[in-house]
Amino acid sequence: MKGTYKYYEMATTLLPKCVHSNMEEEISVEWDNNVAERAFELDNGLDSTYYSDLLPTISGVLALYKSGRKVLDAGCGLGFLGASLLSEGYTVTGIDFSKKSIEYAKNRHKGILFLDTSIKRHTKESMGKYDTCVLNMVFHNIVNLSETIAAISEMLKPNGLLVYSIPHPYVWYKKHQQAYINNNQIKKFIFKVSKGIGHSSPITYIHRELSVYNRELRRFFDIVDEYELNRNKKGEPATWIGVCRKK
Repeated sequence: MKGTYKYYEMATTLLPKCVHSNMEEEISVEWDNNVAERAFELDNGLDSTYYSDLLPTISGVLALYKSGRKVLDAGCGLGFLGASLLSEGYTVTGIDFSKKSIEYAKNRHKGILFLDTSIKRHTKESMGKYDTCVLNMVFHNIVNLSETIAAISEMLKPNGLLVYSIPHPYVWYKKHQQAYINNNQIKKFIFKVSKGIGHSSPITYIHRELSVYNRELRRFFDIVDEYELNRNKKGEPATWIGVCRKK
């Protein structure tokens, strides 16, 4: 099996309409706790999906849609995507609310501005600053999707490009033998790539149908392209990539 993501269920709750203010902090701590395992996977090429599917597709999309050179890597994690884009001539800023992820990224990759901050906080100093925003495997960790998409739109220049990837929602819950999962349902999982060792701390996955993502995105963006990657033996895609242009 090539680089597919495996999640082992730990707990389930429903995201309340009034979200607790500490949930974002909880998610950042989860990723803090997984830095060592994720770094080992990426440094040793164990996540083949990341290198063979995600990075080339995102790079190709930016070239195809003639993305400007100023890129925000939002939810940059350990900075490997940003480093790849830097090598292609983009000017990259990476932000993440995981302090330990940013510490690792700063030590591992040079030539990129890495900031320990959230998307919403970064918006205040970055109105209309970026040509492109990339969110690689981020939206399903975002508590308030609507506010986040609005913030991204504010940071982009007119006609700016948004490229995002998520685990395919339908294939994700089908793979784990779930019955129908409600939108905004929270599940805690141990993250593991097929060749990896499994992470020490569970992470939060917030399930939303593709229709929910598209509805929120269309408030500020035109959806211009979609990709399905990393198909299993049944031909079902594990990964969804969306390409949007600011209205």
